[in-house]
Amino acid sequence: MSLVPLDAASTAARLPYPELAQAIAGMLAELRDGTAMAPPRIALPVGDAQGGEGTLLVMPARNRSLVMTKNITVHPGNPQRGLPNILGEVVVADAHTGERIAMLDGPTVTGRRTAAVSLLAAQCFAARKDGELLIVGAGCRR
Repeated sequence: MSLVPLDAASTAARLPYPELAQAIAGMLAELRDGTAMAPPRIALPVGDAQGGEGTLLVMPARNRSLVMTKNITVHPGNPQRGLPNILGEVVVADAHTGERIAMLDGPTVTGRRTAAVSLLAAQCFAARKDGELLIVGAGCRR
């Protein structure tokens, strides 16, 4: 089988927010009951050891049917090089055979997962599931 990496648009198309939020809820239940596992991520400095050019982040996870690894590199100096700050991929495989099923765009997975977790939290904590919800954030510090 030839595995074709999915670009950002194709990855996003396969991760619609409502379905992704529900899949995350299911995965959280699997983590609680022990049928899924996601150990702490590994962070490894890369590039010039003295300059600290970037960081490789490796995040494995598995449940009964799938195994995945998210590999991300974060290079704060990349925008000055005309490259994205974050690059990477998520490789998904069958847990029973190891056969690769998909290779997704890592930054897209991260962005959509973050938004879907926010959606799931809003759905869980909203006083009225069919009403309006106000979310106030503190912003981000740079």
